[in-house]
Amino acid sequence: MYDAQKQAIRKSIKQTYRALTLEQRIEWDNYLAQYIYNNEKLQQASTVLLFYSLPDEPDTHRLCEILSESKTVLLPVVEADHLVIRQFTGEESLRSGAYSIKEPTGPIFEQIENIDFALIPGVAFTAEGYRLGRGGGFYDRLLASAQWKAYTLGCCYPFQVLPDLPLKPHDKPVCEIINW
Repeated sequence: MYDAQKQAIRKSIKQTYRALTLEQRIEWDNYLAQYIYNNEKLQQASTVLLFYSLPDEPDTHRLCEILSESKTVLLPVVEADHLVIRQFTGEESLRSGAYSIKEPTGPIFEQIENIDFALIPGVAFTAEGYRLGRGGGFYDRLLASAQWKAYTLGCCYPFQVLPDLPLKPHDKPVCEIINW
C-alpha cells in the first residue's frame, strides 16, 4: 500500500509536469533561480551541494555555473546504490552517468560535514519539508548521515507541494522548501 501511494503520487506529478507550458516552466525557473540565489543561507555558504537538473526538474544548470564562480559547488554522483559527491568545475567537466544524469568527473569530496548548504530535488514535498524522491533512496541516506550538517532547501514547482506524503519514521525533512 505504502509503495503504491508513492507510485501514484509520482505518476500524478509527472502528468502535471507534462501539461505545463514552456512559458510557465521558464517563469517558475526564473523565480526559483532568484529565490535560491538570494537565500540568506546560500549567501553565507562557501561549500554548496546542488544538483544538475534532469529535463523534468526545475532548471539548475545556470545556477550551478554562476555559483561555481564564487563558491565550491558540489554535485551528487550515483555509484551503485549510493551517492558520492564531486566538485563541479563547469559544464565541460560533466559526463552522462546513471539515469542519464550529467555528473562531474573530478575527485570525490569526502568532507560531507563541510557542506554548508544543499539544494535538494524531490518529486514532491510537504510544507513541513518532507520529500518524496524518485525511489532510489539516495538523498534519504545522505540526509540521514551522521556527518550531515548542511542547511537544506527543497527545490520544486508549486504543484509539487502537497498536504501530506506517505512517510516512514526515519524520513528526514529539509530545513526549508521554496516559498511559493
